[in-house]
Amino acid sequence: MAETEPFGADEQWFLDEVAKAMALAQARIDKNPKDAAALYALGISYGLRSNYYWVVKKAWHDSLKDATTARRLHARVEALEPTTWTRAWWRGCTITSSAAFPGPGAR
Repeated sequence: MAETEPFGADEQWFLDEVAKAMALAQARIDKNPKDAAALYALGISYGLRSNYYWVVKKAWHDSLKDATTARRLHARVEALEPTTWTRAWWRGCTITSSAAFPGPGAR
């Protein structure tokens, strides 16, 4: 199986878009540290970048660092809004698992 090799421009575009999402979420958190939606969005952004580092770049340490940050951010969301967090978490799992495991017959 060939290793995944991103094209330079595609890789930079993806990382730039994730960085934009992180900056937008962080700006909201700076204004209100208890903004659960912004904390959740920042956690999702770290999770996406973690997956990219793991699958594409094979950068295990960077992936683990981002995954840990995502988990900590989502733990803060759960503490702030336990009921809302449960719904959002399952929604996030569904989106992530659908992308990773598209279903029978998909190649």
